Amino acid sequence: MNKQILFKIWLGSIIVTFMLILIFTSNNQDDMKVVKEDTGVADSDSNLVEEKDLNAEEKKKNSAIVVDIKGAVKNPGVYELTANARVDDAITMAGGLSETADPLSVNLAEKVYDEMAIVVLEANQYREAEEKSDGSSKIRINDASAEELMELRGIGEAKAQAIIQYREENGRFRNTEELVNVSGIGEKTVENFKDEILIP
Repeated sequence: MNKQILFKIWLGSIIVTFMLILIFTSNNQDDMKVVKEDTGVADSDSNLVEEKDLNAEEKKKNSAIVVDIKGAVKNPGVYELTANARVDDAITMAGGLSETADPLSVNLAEKVYDEMAIVVLEANQYREAEEKSDGSSKIRINDASAEELMELRGIGEAKAQAIIQYREENGRFRNTEELVNVSGIGEKTVENFKDEILIP
């Protein structure tokens, strides 16, 4: 009799233990599902943030700018372009170059910027400008190489490279005052060489 009772107790404890294991395993699986679902929501939110950032960047790139195209083009005037447009795009919008235009008078690959004035010279005008340039010892700041820039008073190799980098990132200089925006160049430096340069 005692053996039967002990056997029943032992069997009962095994059954209870087995049931507890099943319940514990089931709860763990539910917890894993919740974690997985939460992670999915987080990933979704992250994707939305990234998508918004990309949209903002794309909108910034495609923001409109206004340029004034003058001279030897078929339809001179004020045109609206995207911020990543080039001079060639602007001239195309103006109907293209006129028959008398000299394509060497403009840099077609240059990036346009807001309020930019693009002046296309006629062939005879460009030749006259070149002749005047040849007779002048002044440095064209928007076209000069690093070696030419280093001929200016107060401009060494580092400052020459800084001028070129600024030119590449921001476009051509529109006036002498803009040169102070170049890293390492202050008003005194500009004062030293302002009579030695040309900013068309």
